[in-house]
Amino acid sequence: MDLKLQLEVFFSCVILKLLQSQHGASYQQQEVAMEALVHFCRQKSFMAEMYANSDCDITCRNVFKDLANLLSKSAFPVNYPLSVISILALDGLIAVIQGMARLRIQLLF
Repeated sequence: MDLKLQLEVFFSCVILKLLQSQHGASYQQQEVAMEALVHFCRQKSFMAEMYANSDCDITCRNVFKDLANLLSKSAFPVNYPLSVISILALDGLIAVIQGMARLRIQLLF
């Protein structure tokens, strides 16, 4: 339970705040935060576990949804030009989809 809360706080208070431009983070800080998020997304079962432990638990903040929304908005920016962060976010979205598909295949067999 403690690790679950620590992950929720880390992603909510560090990663998400750095990646949301209204909190005053520099572009370099945002890029590093996006790289860190993408590295987490590439872990084999990380995002599936985030879904199971945050989205499906009514006592926790829905960190999975927040991360997926942020990746989606960053990958396809409406009012901003494409950037390195956009490409990283798209890579993160692909990693999330692959991780969820991998989990689905494991559950089927």
